[in-house]
Amino acid sequence: AGFMQCVATNPMELVKIQYQTHSIKNPGKPQPSLGQAVAELGGFKGLYRGSAATLLRDVPFSMLFFSLYGCMRDYGTNEKGEVGFMWTLTSGCTAGAIAGGLSTPADVIKTRIQASEGNPGIARIAKDVMSEGGAAALFRGAPQRMGIIAPLFGITLLSYEVQKWVVKKFFSN
Repeated sequence: AGFMQCVATNPMELVKIQYQTHSIKNPGKPQPSLGQAVAELGGFKGLYRGSAATLLRDVPFSMLFFSLYGCMRDYGTNEKGEVGFMWTLTSGCTAGAIAGGLSTPADVIKTRIQASEGNPGIARIAKDVMSEGGAAALFRGAPQRMGIIAPLFGITLLSYEVQKWVVKKFFSN
């Protein structure tokens, strides 16, 4: 899951970061078009800059998230094997927050790589971040990341479970 997410989202994240940092790097210049932004990144190949760092973030995140969610979901299963919608939401939010918080160092490194010129590498960026504030610097933005990921994944899983319930209730024999 984490690998496929990287393949799909890495180009979008790079273009987003390119737009977010444009006014800092190019004061007074208008935002580039999408084509210009992709060209500035180095074309198609450039859209995957930092993909190793993205994998370093997404694969462990997915492993943590789905493991935690599965354990919590099992804990909330009743004697009929059913899980309530609120427990699904709670489990998804909690698993998302924990996995998001623990994967923040990889996210910080990934973002720095993608916002930098060239491809400085994971080890160099990690060293630079640590020199700015020790291990705590690797967790910059963790509360915000957790606050975004928790409801995102909780609502996603809740929506999935509601859809499953609707199909089972109204469309099954």
